[in-house]
Amino acid sequence: MKKILTIIGVIALLLLVLIGVAGFWAYNKFLYTEPLSEQELAELQVDWDNATGGNWSPWWDRGDGTIEWNPTASFNEWVASLSDEDKAWPLLIDAQFTYRDYLMSPIMLDYLGTIPSDPLWWEKLSPELEGEQADALFTAAMKWCDKPVLGAVLSDGTDPLEHAYLVDLAAEIDAGSTHVTYDGPGPLNFDPDADIPLSKLHTPWLGYLRQATNFLRSKGAYELEQGNTEGFVAAMEGILCGSELSMTVPNILGSLVEVAIERVALETISWGVTTHHEQFDERMLTRLSDAVRDYANARIVWEGEAMLFRDTIRRLSDQDGRFGGVTQGGTGTLGKASSLSDTELHASSQRAFLVSNAVMRDVELMSEIPWDTSVSAYERFLTESVSLNPAAQMMLDILYPGVGKAAIVVREVKQRTIGTEVGLAAYLHQERHGEFPSSIEDIDPDLLAGISPIDVFTSERLKYVLTNEGPVVYSVGDDRVDNGGTQGWVESSRAGESGRLVKASVQWLSLEQAQNLSDNPDAQWDWVLFPVPIDDPTPLEDDDFDPDWDLKQSGMYDEEPDTENNPDDEG
Repeated sequence: MKKILTIIGVIALLLLVLIGVAGFWAYNKFLYTEPLSEQELAELQVDWDNATGGNWSPWWDRGDGTIEWNPTASFNEWVASLSDEDKAWPLLIDAQFTYRDYLMSPIMLDYLGTIPSDPLWWEKLSPELEGEQADALFTAAMKWCDKPVLGAVLSDGTDPLEHAYLVDLAAEIDAGSTHVTYDGPGPLNFDPDADIPLSKLHTPWLGYLRQATNFLRSKGAYELEQGNTEGFVAAMEGILCGSELSMTVPNILGSLVEVAIERVALETISWGVTTHHEQFDERMLTRLSDAVRDYANARIVWEGEAMLFRDTIRRLSDQDGRFGGVTQGGTGTLGKASSLSDTELHASSQRAFLVSNAVMRDVELMSEIPWDTSVSAYERFLTESVSLNPAAQMMLDILYPGVGKAAIVVREVKQRTIGTEVGLAAYLHQERHGEFPSSIEDIDPDLLAGISPIDVFTSERLKYVLTNEGPVVYSVGDDRVDNGGTQGWVESSRAGESGRLVKASVQWLSLEQAQNLSDNPDAQWDWVLFPVPIDDPTPLEDDDFDPDWDLKQSGMYDEEPDTENNPDDEG
């Protein structure tokens, strides 16, 4: 009996040891985070002025000596200090509601953004671009797109100005002036000092800016077709100038919208200048060139995305700044943000910040030209995230795919911008001398001042060839081989577009990845930057055709109707 008790005691002791070891392992695996060194603590610092222009900060002074983490209140305080004369938002929102019936007509909803290079869709849209409403909206757009700031407040619902227009809209509908059923936006729920998570912000201006861009693109093309070249130039200036308003909140979403708008302008300028060359004089071409140079500024502001990431982590941390436990708002909820300083937070939050800083800095580098293929945010992320706890690891797993893709999109538009600048310089040279330059080297130096005509793939000068139709500016593309400016074509992958040919896209293969392309004749083509090659016409009235395919591919499409701000979806 005594021996049995001894054996049981030994087994119990072993179990206690195993439980202790398992507990120690679990603590180190899931709860413990190695404290940061002095050098790592110094690397936590972020110059928020790079994201905010020094106008606001994620740290808000309540005015009583209390400093707290509250980016939305800080932003709204700054907006309140601005002159209404400098704000685009009042004019933009007024245009959206004043011309709502016009913009929401079936033809405009389906075809707005089309230009004559797509003749099937243009035939549907162009009649809508003449007349008093189209001209009045164009005049209104010229007023708001040149304003220096957006001037909208940050909130998680309808902002006060938009709410007032929705109330008026409900009154009009109730009076029977339209066919739409809409009960109104409900009571205004806006507190400028509210502590709102950046991930929950309502940003209606991004959608309005895209719609305004499509209108200016189509209206500008229409004016050019009618011989009003000045109107076309003004429309392109408006698109490019207005694109910067997308970066009011300088995160990745804002960057993607800015890039999408700039791409629309570049492609439309390419079409207009090359198809209506005889209508442009040197002054008009100079205006377009200046607008591209001044406003086509595709960029990733890594500090802006870092602010959003930190805001989320601070709201998923407990009162001691520990990330991954029970938050101040409850388990798994975005509670009140911790206002502890970076150095006072728990190491679990600090290390998440440290790794996200490294990832975002690398993503910014990945978006630059020339393309440094040795920089891979994902590889560095894997290396530096070893000491992260599982919750932080998961957050960064979610973060990386989006920002990595954004780097590619920004890099592409930067290269397109350079190609457009060189193409416009060639046309300006022709205006001066009566003939196009035979090479980039022959372009008058002052026309290329400030332009570095570099190929993203080779770090060498972009390629240029003079054809019977005019100059062609191109990159050698993935295979790094000059194929004489031959554009690649592929069959469209959209449903309902079988047989439609569209431009092949570069795959952004590294030199090592591209080694086998020399054996594939389908891959032996160049990336033509100017003039932008024209895709086959888009089919009409096909049940399988999806007009929102581009948005869905970019990840920027919302399947759910926004009934709060789109009353048509309710009725």
